[in-house]
Amino acid sequence: MTPYTGSSKNLLEIQAKQQPRPPLGVTFDSALDDVDQVLALSLLFGLRYTREARIASLSVSSPDLRSAAFADALARFLGGPGNRNSLAIGIPTGGARNASAMVNAVLSKTLPNGKRAYPQGIQKLNDTADEAALIRNGIPAQQPANGVVVLTGPASNIVRAVALTGCRDLASQRVRTFVISSTETALKSDRSQIDIHTLALAEHTPLALRLQL
Repeated sequence: MTPYTGSSKNLLEIQAKQQPRPPLGVTFDSALDDVDQVLALSLLFGLRYTREARIASLSVSSPDLRSAAFADALARFLGGPGNRNSLAIGIPTGGARNASAMVNAVLSKTLPNGKRAYPQGIQKLNDTADEAALIRNGIPAQQPANGVVVLTGPASNIVRAVALTGCRDLASQRVRTFVISSTETALKSDRSQIDIHTLALAEHTPLALRLQL
């Protein structure tokens, strides 16, 4: 074998290129109020299982404990045997919104023995995390240009995270793609809110933007 005669700097660069890229770090923020968003989260957990992605943070845009409990129940169900969830669930505070029929159906379903069909561990606000801080703290844990932000609902949580100290610079270094996914009906019904928040994101973050409708 011919010995390497180049500089140590070049050798480190070659070794870095040969190392496998770590799984994508995905920040998932969602309203979780329709089946498409649940399927998107299911796909993300599937990618985590195959080690193609890791979940940097999971948050819901509704200031409603039942929506947070629904997210926790999904994480436990999709996470595999044991019904355990190591992910904190971020929700905004202030205001209130009634949970969707889908959320209520899942949380109220019981087994013949009276136990919950889909266990969850969120009963009070202290069982959740501050959504903006959770999103912001998940970004620096990613390798440079190896993060993805997925938004499937109002952008209010992301906007609040971007406003936190240091988040803008971190996002420019760590996040390579920002994906907004919304149905045409949802976009029309919430047009003004989505437009305002999208403009705020464009102003404060140099994220690549892909709109899926």
